[in-house]
Amino acid sequence: MNDPLDPLARNTDPDTSHTAADALTTRADHCRRLLAIYARGGEWTDENACAAAGLVDGGWKRCSDLRRFGWIARTGTAISSANRPVMTCAITTTGFAEAWRKDGPGHLGGVA
Repeated sequence: MNDPLDPLARNTDPDTSHTAADALTTRADHCRRLLAIYARGGEWTDENACAAAGLVDGGWKRCSDLRRFGWIARTGTAISSANRPVMTCAITTTGFAEAWRKDGPGHLGGVA
């Protein structure tokens, strides 16, 4: 299985593919930053995890990616800042292994 955060263009792809892929590299960076937050432990709403990772717009999409990859999983519900019920998630064993594999133990507790 390919790593979902691997580069999006091959070495043999034309320059235009690399230019487009470079614009999407923030996706991988945001996923890694969020995974580091979840690796701290506890349950997080998408809103709280994004705020802790310093992501403002669209960070919830990356939380959705983490759930799709199986790196975080739903654990319950909480009340959002808009006073609405929202899901909480926590890192999975697979997610913790991914965080460790990509960043090593020195990066699990924080965000660059």
